[in-house]
Amino acid sequence: MNRRTFLAALATASAGCASNQPAQDPTTTTDRTTTDSSTPTTTSTTESTTETTTTTTAETTTTKSPADIAARQIETATTQLKAVLKTYAGFAGSMNATLLSVDATTTEFDLNQVESKAATVESTLSDAKANAAKDQHQTITKLEAVRQFFLQAAYAQAELVEAYTQASTAQSELHEARWNKVNSKGSRAKLKAQRAQDYIAQLESKSSPESTTVFEALTKETYKKKHTQLEQQADALATVGKQFQRVESGTRKYDLGVERYTQELYAGSKRPFKIANQRFSAVQEAIKNQEQTAPVSGMFDDLDCYSNALSTATKQLRKAAKASGSRKHEKKARKALKSCGLVKEILGELY
Repeated sequence: MNRRTFLAALATASAGCASNQPAQDPTTTTDRTTTDSSTPTTTSTTESTTETTTTTTAETTTTKSPADIAARQIETATTQLKAVLKTYAGFAGSMNATLLSVDATTTEFDLNQVESKAATVESTLSDAKANAAKDQHQTITKLEAVRQFFLQAAYAQAELVEAYTQASTAQSELHEARWNKVNSKGSRAKLKAQRAQDYIAQLESKSSPESTTVFEALTKETYKKKHTQLEQQADALATVGKQFQRVESGTRKYDLGVERYTQELYAGSKRPFKIANQRFSAVQEAIKNQEQTAPVSGMFDDLDCYSNALSTATKQLRKAAKASGSRKHEKKARKALKSCGLVKEILGELY
């Protein structure tokens, strides 16, 4: 094979190789996922299809009517009133305590606690009233009356507890013959009892036994008994406070009369004895007309004994002064004074 024939064969072989390797544009990138638009690409996806029958339930949002809301608020207020009652009665300190177990001697009574719980009831009832239907207003009104009963009773109760404390102190001061304190404590007891009477009057105007028909925890009978208890104790403490003041005033006049009488100033002793007699007689009259109430019965006993002895003694000493020193009337005066051990304890051997 000559050189020209060899080169021609070589060129033919090279051309054949080149035709087997198509030229690529170096600037073109062929995406493996790109297919000719004329050739549909089928993606075979195996799906597990479950045929389901769906029952569509409309999700209903129930909108409560104002009356329904009011009914719920009335129930809440009733529960809150029960808490007020439980708190009030709880101050008696016994497991089976009732509203009537709390009286003027319940020194642990805390008005603030009752007030606080009653305020929550007021708020709830106010909301209920705004939502209430016509036929619900009567129930709300009665529940408010029950709330007022507890609240006004609590106000009166707090005043009575303080009145009793002051009266008890006045009694102790009487035994010690500290007359200024007998007067001031008696005055304080009377003032507190009178304030209690004002709250009781508010109770009567803002509530009634009939209101209990919507609140089973408070019966009509208990309502009436509590009202009576408050009223009787307020009257008794107002009376006893006033009598301590009268006893103090009468005793001072008695002392002045005795001082003048022992100096044989008989004419000057008659008026003090007269005024003293009037004071002690007034105490006797007040005690006679006052219904005796358990918490203050011991105070009335002391006042009755003391004033009875002094009223008789001053009457006899005035007669003795009129007679310019009658031994007969002096003797009767001494006998009267000795009839009460409290008088001897307080006044010693003075006539």
